Formats: sequence, C-alpha cells, structure tokens
Amino acid sequence: MRLEITVMYPRNRIKIERHWGSPVVVAPFFFDSCLFFIKNLILYRKNDIINLCLKIKLKVCFMKKFLFVFIILNAFVLQADILFYYMAGVLPATVKSNRPVATIDGSEKMVNKQIYAGQTPYAMAGARDNNGIVYCRWTNPDGSTLIENIISPPMKDMDEYTCPFEASAIMEDGNFIYTLIVKDTSGKEDSNELNVTVLPNNAPTADIGSNREIVVGSTLNITAVANDADGDKMTYQWMYGLKGGSSMHGAGTSLDLSQLFDTVGLYVVKFEVRDSHGVSALEEIDVNVVSNPNSPENFNFTDEVGVNINQWFSSSITVGGLASDVEVDISSSDYPREDYTYFLVNGQSDVLKVKNGDVVKVAHLSSNQDATTLNTLITIGGISDTFSTTTKASDSTKIPLIVGAPNMRGNIHELYSYTPQLSTDYNNFAPATKPFTIENKPSWASFDSEFGELSGTPTLPALHRDVKISAYGDNGMDSIVFDITITEDQPPYINGYGHTLETPNLDFTFNDNANWRSKITEIWMSICYGSAAVLLNPNDYTFAEGI
Repeated sequence: MRLEITVMYPRNRIKIERHWGSPVVVAPFFFDSCLFFIKNLILYRKNDIINLCLKIKLKVCFMKKFLFVFIILNAFVLQADILFYYMAGVLPATVKSNRPVATIDGSEKMVNKQIYAGQTPYAMAGARDNNGIVYCRWTNPDGSTLIENIISPPMKDMDEYTCPFEASAIMEDGNFIYTLIVKDTSGKEDSNELNVTVLPNNAPTADIGSNREIVVGSTLNITAVANDADGDKMTYQWMYGLKGGSSMHGAGTSLDLSQLFDTVGLYVVKFEVRDSHGVSALEEIDVNVVSNPNSPENFNFTDEVGVNINQWFSSSITVGGLASDVEVDISSSDYPREDYTYFLVNGQSDVLKVKNGDVVKVAHLSSNQDATTLNTLITIGGISDTFSTTTKASDSTKIPLIVGAPNMRGNIHELYSYTPQLSTDYNNFAPATKPFTIENKPSWASFDSEFGELSGTPTLPALHRDVKISAYGDNGMDSIVFDITITEDQPPYINGYGHTLETPNLDFTFNDNANWRSKITEIWMSICYGSAAVLLNPNDYTFAEGI
C-alpha cells in the first residue's frame, strides 16, 4: 500500500510518500493516525490555520506475510517527515488565516514591559487579516478606550496594519495592562495585551524662583535648586526665548545660568532636570526686559569717507530716551591725538553730563595719511557710537576699475555689442586716460579703442575664448577676460553691469530674439549678497521698454 500526502499552500506544494506492503484492513488505522498527528500539528501554534488537501492513494498488494509492527513504524516515520518540514520552515509558521491577528512588538502573545514611574510606555502594535482590518482599539487598564480607529475602506493586501499606541506617562508603580482589540470585515475579533510593570521612581524636582524684571543690557544670573529623592544622577538644560515665540535657545547645562539680554521684550526662561531614567521636571519663569530709564536711546554719528588729509570734520546728535530729570555722563576716547579731537554739548566744551534734548557735536582732524581711518568714540550713559573719518587714496596709486558683467552670448545674423563700464568712484579709482586695448578679438567684430566697445554681427556659431579688454589710467590698468558664445537661435537673455560704488542703481539691457518673443512668460530679478541669492521685491525695481 502507498500513502501519498500532498500539503498545498498559496506558494508551496509539498508531497510526502511512504510505501509499505499491507493488506487493506490496516489502511484506516494508518490514515486515522496521520490525521491525528496533522491535527495536533495545526493546533500546536495558536492562530495558525493550515489548509491541507490530503490525497490518499491506496494500492492493495496481496502478500503472504506482513508485520503489524512494520506498519506502525512507517506511520511514525511519515509523521516525523511532516514535523521536519514544518520545523525547517517549508511549512510557513504563519499563513493566511480566516480571522484577524493582533500583534504587539511582533508577538501574538502578551508582551511584558518594565519601566520606571514617570516614564511613558511604548509599543509597536499591528493587525493583519486576509479579509481586511476595519477596527482597531486600545483600552486602558481600567477598561476605558485609549485609542479607537475605524478604518474605512478596510485595509487589504497589507502585511500588517499599524495600530498606534499613545499612552501617558505612568506616575505610580504597579502593574498596568493595556488591551489591543482588532476586527475584520466579517466581524471576527482578536485581542492581545501589553503588561506594563512600573517600578518605583520619584521624579526629580526643580526650583528657579519667581518672575524677574531686568534692564536691557543686563545679565540674568540664576542658580537653580534640583533634587532627586532616589539619588539618581541628574542632567540639566536651560532654555530661553521670547514668550509666545516659536523658538527657544539653549543657555547652558549646569545649575547656573548667566544670560545677557540686550533687547527689550518679555521672555520665558525654562529649566529642565532629568534623572537617569529619563524622567524630568520642568520649571519656567517670565523675564521682563525693560529699557533703562538712566540710559539714552541709541544714537549714530555720520561718518565721513573719502575726505582730504588734515582737515576738520564733525557730526552732531540730540540726546533722547532719558527720564525727564536724569542726567548721565558723557566722555570720549579712541582718537590717537587728544589735542586734535573734541566734543561740545550745546556749543560748550568741558561739559561732563547731558540730559534729554542736549545737542552733542563731535569733531576731529582727519589723518595726515592717504586711505586712513581715525575714530572718536563718544559714550553717553553707557551707550556708545564712533565718529570716523577716512581719507581718500593717493592719486598716484589709483587705477581704473571695470565693473559689471560682460556680454557673453549672441545670435548669428544679429548685432553683438559690449562696452565695459568704469567706476566713477574717483576717490578710490581713476578714470581711463589712455586708449582701451583688446586681445583675442573675434574676426567678425570691430573694436573702438576710445570707449572700449566691441561690436559686430556674427554669421556662424562659434565659441570665442579669453577675449580680454583693458582700461588704462595714468598709474596702471584693469582688465576683464570673458568668453563669447554665438548660437543659431538662443532664448532671450540679459546683458548689463553692476552698480558703481557710489550709486545703487542697476542698468540692464534685455536682448530680444524675435523667434522667442511669444514664449516669454516671466521676467524676474535676483541679487547676491556674498554667497546668498535674494529675490528682489518687485516694488524695488521697474522695467521700462526701449531703455
């Protein structure tokens, strides 16, 4: 007789055969033995349902003799084969089932966790089912609902649906059981439990005192008091920021805070202490930073730049921001020659105190050297500003300066033109006093040595490298080197030059291309300050056709 057992799964087909000689009368006994073993195998794992298709083929062989013990031995060998395939993983540990499965941290059985009082329990929970998960609920230890999710439409064709677990910190020790309940579209349910054992732990305490008010420019000094009844090691963190603001700034990791506040406003200062188990306490106070009634408002003298050597220059301010009956000290410093600098208060010298409304004039003699800055520092009631003069560079060292960008592109059969722009800041740079020169001039272009203009109409696409135009003054020259790319039909582009040193105006030329004119959809501008590109506000500039 031959017994053939075929175990079929969605992805596996396993065939196990055993042959032995026996009369037909023993077949029912062996068949029942196998079914009993397979039934126990299925029930061995909770929640595993294995669909088995058993195909029994019996072939009767008439034999003169047989051993009953041999038949029983073969039955056990066949059962051992099935167990081997199961343990080797050929038969999956978990297969598609007809009911939902609730898992916590990947386990289908109760999960035990241990935390300290003051900590928050955490778990990864999920549910899976062939038919689709429609309901997921967590209950608190007292049976009340912690989180409930009704899933519509049902979640199908997923390995596992995540059931979020969000519990509050547990402040007392003991055992707390949270229950996960899931349900599929057929109404079948499964549940699992999270058993949280909370060990005794006292949260740390902190005290930083009451709200404070300080004068702007002052340093806030606080020493916090922190304790932990369990003797745990503690860590500290100070933070501060504008009250109601969106950001906080770190201010130290010790018990002591020393923070300067140089801007008027209402601030919040926070101190957090955390024990070795991560349980924390947070204290905060308001700090009102107010203006100083005995300190004037900020003032600024007007500096002089590009002046002649050995000349007197001055600037004046009016004192403000003091209380009506307050006078504060005034002094000067920094200037290297005391006999060539002075300040007057309301036109009088040797005045050492000022009040609101007083006019302070500071003056000094500019340096006797070219391109040199001298400073006089005036301090009024703790607020200071510097009056400075900077002499211009010597005419014997100034050279021309080419500013702005060259025209580096052009179209065939269209006029190309570029004229270098020179700085008009003649305090620091010189005008061009000699003819311009050019190197590596394209063959199709002409060059005007009086104004440095390069122009012409190219007829073929080309790349002209290292075109160099130089501007000459009496003491030297400045050059610009660039490439010119000529194409058959390129999009519109911008030519122009940056501002000179004494004016913020920008002049640009928009080179139109008739073939692309209908495709222009947007014109915008940006400017670079250092390494940062800033898109200009449209209200800050204008576009004018034909200019």
